Amino acid sequence: MSSTESGGINIVGPSNAEPPPRPSSPAMYQLDIILKKGNNLAIRDRTGTSDPYVKFKIAGKEVFRSKTIHKNLNPVWDERVSLLVDTLKDPLYVKVFDYDFGLQDDFMGSAYLHLESLEHQRSLDEGDMKDATMLLRRNWKRSSKYQSMRLSDVHRKSQLWRGIVSISLIEGRSLQPMDANGLSDPYIKFRMGHQKYKTKTIPKTLNPQWREQFDFHLYEEQGGYVDITVWDKDAGKKDDFMGRCTVDLTHLSKEQTHKLELPLEEGEGVLVLLVTLTASAAVSISDLSVNMLDDPNERHQIMQRYGLFARVITYRTE
Repeated sequence: MSSTESGGINIVGPSNAEPPPRPSSPAMYQLDIILKKGNNLAIRDRTGTSDPYVKFKIAGKEVFRSKTIHKNLNPVWDERVSLLVDTLKDPLYVKVFDYDFGLQDDFMGSAYLHLESLEHQRSLDEGDMKDATMLLRRNWKRSSKYQSMRLSDVHRKSQLWRGIVSISLIEGRSLQPMDANGLSDPYIKFRMGHQKYKTKTIPKTLNPQWREQFDFHLYEEQGGYVDITVWDKDAGKKDDFMGRCTVDLTHLSKEQTHKLELPLEEGEGVLVLLVTLTASAAVSISDLSVNMLDDPNERHQIMQRYGLFARVITYRTE
């Protein structure tokens, strides 16, 4: 079947040069994917929701991207795509992101599937989500042949929460005027590693009162850095940079609340924060492809909490 006969099917090549196929091997495979829905996905926005979309990659190339479902932790996509692949050695990677307008999109989780493990010329029946779920459970049990869903929220084999960083943003003082009226519309972005938080915008002021509180997880026992940038909101234009500062957590004692008055670099004014470090026993978020979950109840709970249901998959030899 040619690509024109297949009706807009993407052609995906291998990541490395492959030897010529033996006469008994098919020259091309058609991979049909139906992305159905996500269930109880991770919260990435301060509103308590996310704006998820899904990327599919083979051999390092993005072969399909779903639409974005706004403000929904249980998105329903019901999208289909057909791909032509000339090797089964490259796994199918599925990555979920939270769309953030004007910001770097947040990673929400990922999974991968070895195409060689799939049965040829077999698809899941329409609406049969039980079979799709069982497929994922079998993958946990047989990691040597079937690859586990990798549900960690960050790109690490194992995450250990050493404590919690509680930040209360109180106010800004004497910030830099950025608008023609001699005022600004400031908001603040906080980032610590992969974690980030964005405040509300306070219009027309140089002395904003935020009174916002949020938490970051502390992964490094010795501490870390919180990077802070201040911005002036401009409707229809690029927001103006107003300054930056950094909180070095290694200098703060645990189990105490510290009042910090931080002068802004590359700008004017001061930010006032309350920062509290709370120690905790290490809490692990492990990569499930490394640490098998033998307890079926635990597997079921994680599937319900973080499961992304991708209705995969038909092979047809060409």
